[in-house]
Amino acid sequence: VYFGGSGWGGVILDGDFRDTTYTYMVFTKQENINNTTRRRTIVGFSDKDAQGGGAAYFCHNLQHWELGEPDQNLLNFYSSGNGYSFTQSTPAAGENFDYESWHFVCVTVRPDSARVVINDEVFEYDGPQTGPGRKNDFDRVWLGTRLPTSDQNLLGYIANFRLYKRELSLQEINKIYNELAPKVVD
Repeated sequence: VYFGGSGWGGVILDGDFRDTTYTYMVFTKQENINNTTRRRTIVGFSDKDAQGGGAAYFCHNLQHWELGEPDQNLLNFYSSGNGYSFTQSTPAAGENFDYESWHFVCVTVRPDSARVVINDEVFEYDGPQTGPGRKNDFDRVWLGTRLPTSDQNLLGYIANFRLYKRELSLQEINKIYNELAPKVVD
């Protein structure tokens, strides 16, 4: 359970997005609680030695933007320590990414591309947005935060976070989803 600046978790873990593929997944349910900030960070990977200022401390972020708005989407930010690139996933209208309901998000970060799964919708990304020039190594994984006490911290819930040091097939992801989804209840 995450309540903004007072709720976040960190896992010490070394890795490198530039030469290794990672897949991570999480169930999330959010609350706005009358807050005007419509950006919420679900997962962040950080590199304490990244150059380019405090914002570059994080080399990859999964953020929910425009929370509760018609054009809400999930952004995956990539940083080499000198600015950001990002992929933007907007669920189809029928999916209606209602932030107050539980949703499954699975992100695969490859050295040269990326894939995002939101519930059962798949987004594939190629090209400069996900190029290796924007990748970095990391030494910590943050859950529910962009940076402790940030105004973009998650308000709500995270369940069943998993991280794999490889690409999972869509069949594997679907199997894990089907096993975990019945256990995630409102």
